[in-house]
Amino acid sequence: MPKRPSLSSILSLSSILSLSNMIDSIKNYFLGSYAEMKKVSWPTKQQTINYSLLVIGLSVGLAVFFALLDFAFSTGITKLITK
Repeated sequence: MPKRPSLSSILSLSSILSLSNMIDSIKNYFLGSYAEMKKVSWPTKQQTINYSLLVIGLSVGLAVFFALLDFAFSTGITKLITK
């Protein structure tokens, strides 16, 4: 029968220190991220609306362009095949 590890070997000092270092690293990551987010120059509400409308408009425009291109090519190929 295999020997079970003792509680003292499971909770060794190095594993506790390692866990403490990991928690400190995670805490420092979030504190650093928060500090960096405070430095960001955020767009105004109006800029966000304008950029969103621009993206939507370009997306619709490109969709129409590619739909017309697809229609033209499929019509052209169909006419070439049926002749």
